[in-house]
Formats: sequence, structure tokens, C-alpha cells
Amino acid sequence: MPLVIVDGYNAIGRLRMAGSLEDARSELVDRVLGQTNRTNTTVWIVFDSKQPSAGRNDPKVRIYFARNADAKIVDLSRQLPIPTRQATTVITSDIGLREKLLGVVHTESVETFFT
Repeated sequence: MPLVIVDGYNAIGRLRMAGSLEDARSELVDRVLGQTNRTNTTVWIVFDSKQPSAGRNDPKVRIYFARNADAKIVDLSRQLPIPTRQATTVITSDIGLREKLLGVVHTESVETFFT
């Protein structure tokens, strides 16, 4: 089953989402689900945050809150079994994060994924 991991605030910033952080996070979840709803794709979204917000509960999306989202994304990616890594795409336009994931998982820019 394919897995998509989204660099949450990177995506929100690149997509220029307005409103409160809670509204922007909810809109991002909706947009990611809109991109993946035709496939049997698992979605993880990682946000920088010391404390998780209540957020929304959606069975198709797992939300992570971490002090450092980039480090969490790298850790999550490296912990995946190799067959799962091969079916995983990290969505980020952060060049530094993309470089850290070279040879680990596939990466795609926010702009490419949402067009």
C-alpha cells in the first residue's frame, strides 16, 4: 500500500493557506485526501509543534506533532521496512529535507504533488 508523508507546515506555506493554524491544518488534510482518495494510500502529515492540538480524527490520515518535523520525517522514513520505503513518497519543497531523504524514500515537491 502506498504511503505519503507530508511536511505539514512546509506544504501550508507553499500553498499559501490563510486563516488560523487549525484551519490551515484542516484544509491541508482535505487537500491531501483529495489528491489520494482514488488510491488506497495511507497519509501521514507531520507538523512542527511542541504540543499536539485536538485536530481532527480521520481514519485515512495519521497526524504527527514533533518539535522538529524534518527530523521526525527522516526518522519515520528510515524506520519503514524496505518494501514500504519503496512505496513511500515524502511531500516537501524543503531542499535540505529532500537531500536527507536521498536513497531512503522518493520525494516530491509540494507544487508538483498538488498540481
